[in-house]
Amino acid sequence: MRGRARLRLRGGRRAALAGLVEEAEARLAQLSPAERQAELGELKRTLRRDGFDDDRLVARAFAQVRLASRRLLGKAHFGTQIEGAYVLLHGNIAEMNTGEGKSLTATLAAATAALAGMRVHVVTVNDYLAERDSEWMGKVYAQLGMTTGVVYPHQPDAEKMAAYRADIT
Repeated sequence: MRGRARLRLRGGRRAALAGLVEEAEARLAQLSPAERQAELGELKRTLRRDGFDDDRLVARAFAQVRLASRRLLGKAHFGTQIEGAYVLLHGNIAEMNTGEGKSLTATLAAATAALAGMRVHVVTVNDYLAERDSEWMGKVYAQLGMTTGVVYPHQPDAEKMAAYRADIT
């Protein structure tokens, strides 16, 4: 019984995060580009110091990614994608069905971890998706000051090494 109660609590915590992200994004949207950049710089420093334990801090990071995605790709993460990203960010596996937006979900966790100074590797099932997501989601990452690289079979070693030096591979 105790384990189930803990899982429900975590589920509630994940669900509450979507509201925090929406609040943080609304606040960010009111800022000038210079103010958003200053907020991003302060966010990076805080994430590198404090990690992912504070849900409000994670929500601020997710809001930065969500706003960039909304503006650049015309896609904003919805609640289950925010919950899935939270699960990933905390080192767990999130299972999602076809069409639920796994690529978009991954941007939240990948960018937040990269903002915290971690090298991030996003794994996908084929070369086409790796290339597509690197180009598509790379726009969001670049907006947040991050570099991306893609690794595929038979790639020259120099290209592969450059890709692994990126913030998000």
